[in-house]
Amino acid sequence: MQQETAAQPVVAPPSVAPSTDFEPEPVLPVPAAVVPAPAVAPETATPVPDEPEAAPGDWTLEIDGADFGSIPDVLVLGRAPNAAVPGARLLPVSGGGTVSATHAVLRRDGDAVTLEDLGSTNGTAVVVGDGRELLPPHQAVRITETVDVWLAHARLRLRRS
Repeated sequence: MQQETAAQPVVAPPSVAPSTDFEPEPVLPVPAAVVPAPAVAPETATPVPDEPEAAPGDWTLEIDGADFGSIPDVLVLGRAPNAAVPGARLLPVSGGGTVSATHAVLRRDGDAVTLEDLGSTNGTAVVVGDGRELLPPHQAVRITETVDVWLAHARLRLRRS
């Protein structure tokens, strides 16, 4: 006759405990369409009004599939963007609480757009083709073709018309 023993709870040591954090994708080399951009002198901030339809050769912005029209000269994106960049229009972006209050700035640059992470907590990434590049804070990159952009968990598409 075997003696029965009470089942003991199994507790994993702290180093083996499962993580609830997501695993970031590896950072790949910068695609040819994304290159460092020169600094641009800022002006005064104003809220974003309704934008007109995009003209050929213009840039438009989509956020989670919703079209926001033409990109103005300077646009600050974030959960609750402020006038961190004088002269910018402001556009709130939700992202499940992962988007920083003032996350990134887009600037028109001739036939291109520059994107700069403003020191966000969860980062900004650009996806072109199969490449994904996490942007260093406060370093603008020049974008010359349609790309997907991630502000933390919020997906944006910069589309060249």
